[in-house]
Amino acid sequence: MAKMSAHYRAMYDSEFFGAWDLENGDRVVTIKRCVGGELTGPGGKKSKKPVLYVEGSDKGIPLNKTNGKTIAGMYGNYVTEWVGKSITLYKSSTRNPQDGGEIDCIRIRPEAPHQQEPAPPLTTVLKAINDMADKPSRDAAKALATRLVDDDDIDVAKQAYAARIAALREPTTEARQEG
Repeated sequence: MAKMSAHYRAMYDSEFFGAWDLENGDRVVTIKRCVGGELTGPGGKKSKKPVLYVEGSDKGIPLNKTNGKTIAGMYGNYVTEWVGKSITLYKSSTRNPQDGGEIDCIRIRPEAPHQQEPAPPLTTVLKAINDMADKPSRDAAKALATRLVDDDDIDVAKQAYAARIAALREPTTEARQEG
């Protein structure tokens, strides 16, 4: 059995996320808070930056101007508006200010991650499907869609069945060839 390998930098005690924490690809996180922080860079140089904290971790993500502008572009300029919102972190590279070479860094994708819609109440959908079980599929889809119009809790199901009805209304390949 192969052992999972960890980047050596992930093994150091650090209060901040690093690009090495994203070795397995993109990571969707939910913002818990953003606070002002003072960071110490190479040579002891101190700088003030916003530090982002995400749910499920005690590590912070220092926001450079690029990442700060990216989040502000999605969720507004005020950090209190960011709380509870999701972002996608990914590993990239940037110019190293020390020697001009490339170094790994964390970036934030400029679009909000796709939020999965909540599943419709199963009992409602199952009851509607069971009620339609003996009807031909087109009639069943129409009847189910009509019934679902009245249930605001299952918008996702309504959209899926509306798409199915639209597909059923499309002429078949054979009908198009005859016409």
